Amino acid sequence: MNFLKLFIDSYWTSPTDQLLHIFKKSNKELKSDEEIVKIVEEWLKQKNYSASDCFAKVLDYYQYQHHPSNKNKYQYAALLAFLYRWGIGTRIDPQKTFYWYTVAAEKTRDPLAQNELGWCFSEGFGTKQDHKEALKWFMKSAESGNAIAAMNLGQCYFYGDGTSMDDSKALHWYEISARRNYLNGQIQLAQFYRYASKQYRSARLAKHWYEKAAKSGNPEAQVEIGYCYYHAIGVNKQLKDHAIEWYKKAAKQDYPRAQALLAKYYAHSRPSLSFEYYRKAANNGYPHAKKRLADCYAQGFGCPKVDRVRAFYWYRQCATNHKEDHGRAALRLAKCFDKGYGAQLDLHEAIKWFRVFQESGEMSLDDSKWCNQFWLKLQYGKVDQ
Repeated sequence: MNFLKLFIDSYWTSPTDQLLHIFKKSNKELKSDEEIVKIVEEWLKQKNYSASDCFAKVLDYYQYQHHPSNKNKYQYAALLAFLYRWGIGTRIDPQKTFYWYTVAAEKTRDPLAQNELGWCFSEGFGTKQDHKEALKWFMKSAESGNAIAAMNLGQCYFYGDGTSMDDSKALHWYEISARRNYLNGQIQLAQFYRYASKQYRSARLAKHWYEKAAKSGNPEAQVEIGYCYYHAIGVNKQLKDHAIEWYKKAAKQDYPRAQALLAKYYAHSRPSLSFEYYRKAANNGYPHAKKRLADCYAQGFGCPKVDRVRAFYWYRQCATNHKEDHGRAALRLAKCFDKGYGAQLDLHEAIKWFRVFQESGEMSLDDSKWCNQFWLKLQYGKVDQ
């Protein structure tokens, strides 16, 4: 960012020009919207600029400082759409996001704006959802060289959004996206080779594209290539240790799935390290890790001592915020309320969470004895349900 700051300061003085340059440069580098938001926010902080002032100047520049016949002003339309999309200097406004991307896509034929307009139609963001319109704009953008649009187009053909399902066309556009060095396109191509119909499936090519994306530092790809090594997908069975190396690379980037996989790997050999990885993954929002961390606290596994209060907290976090593992977490919550483990005795809460467990359809052999006892209590005990 320091190099970027010096480069910008040397050539531009207007904040609007600086912001437009950052926006265009970041998109050219195929950064995600979330990454661009962070870059813009850091730039605003370093320059001590007000986000609302910058937004107002961009809007003013577009509306008032140029004659209507001057087409150069339209280059700011996509930037305005981006600011409205993410609420930078203004409130998030789906309708205005859609409007400005439409202006940019139609007036400048900007591939970025065309792709984003396709996304608006695909998600129904600021307009009525229309997969055929999305396909049209993704196609315009992809044919103009946009790698992100090429991946989106591949998704349309793979899932049959706005068109009929066509694996050969999906593969064609995934390959274009991947070969244009778009990391998510490389991951999608790897996923295609791994899970597609038998005609196209190739463990070797899946491993190739996962590894290519992983070497660029993408944590999702690092986990996937690690999974390939661990389960001998497209690689020799004797290379299992490579999996842990890739998991560790992703875990260092705070990627929660990698942290959870490492926790599972170390569960039998190094319980305290397993606990630490579960704790990190849980704090980073990984649902399964929240339930496993609660189990660690409940059993004193890998941690200094049994801590039922913390176990109760993490069971509740999992049961109330996630679909994954929420049934088993709900069962443990019911048991906590029934036994007073980390919470006050509350039979009505126990019944409520036991019902959630039953409705989830999940099984829990570990608590089968308590389940049977609690079920009998509901059936024959004098409980006001």
